[in-house]
Amino acid sequence: MTAADDYRAEIRKITAVAEELRAQDEVRAAALERQLAVLDDRMGRVGERVAMSELAVRTHWETALDALWSEPWMTVPRFPRPDPEADPARLTRYEQEMYEAHAALMALVHRTRFGFRR
Repeated sequence: MTAADDYRAEIRKITAVAEELRAQDEVRAAALERQLAVLDDRMGRVGERVAMSELAVRTHWETALDALWSEPWMTVPRFPRPDPEADPARLTRYEQEMYEAHAALMALVHRTRFGFRR
C-alpha cells in the first residue's frame, strides 16, 4: 500500500465520520425546530396574557382614580411599577386579588348614607 492509498483511506474515514455527524446534526436541528415552534407559540400566548393583564390593571387603576376624585383629602400615589420579584405562576391569583380589591373599593365609594347614594 502506498502513501497515496493510506491518504485516500484516511480521507474516506474522515468523510464517513463527517457524513454521520451531518446526519446527526440534521436530526437534532429538526428536533430543535419543533421545540422552537412550541416555545414560540407559548411565548405568544404569554405575551397576550401579559397584555390583557396590563390592560385590566390600568383600567381598574383609572376607575379607582375616577371614583376617588371626589375625595380631595386622599392622596393617591402614582401608578405602581411592576414587581420584578412577582411569581409568574401566581398571575391568576394576583389578578383575582386585584378584582377583589377593586370591588371592595367600589363598594365603599358607592355606599349609601341615610338611604342616599353619595
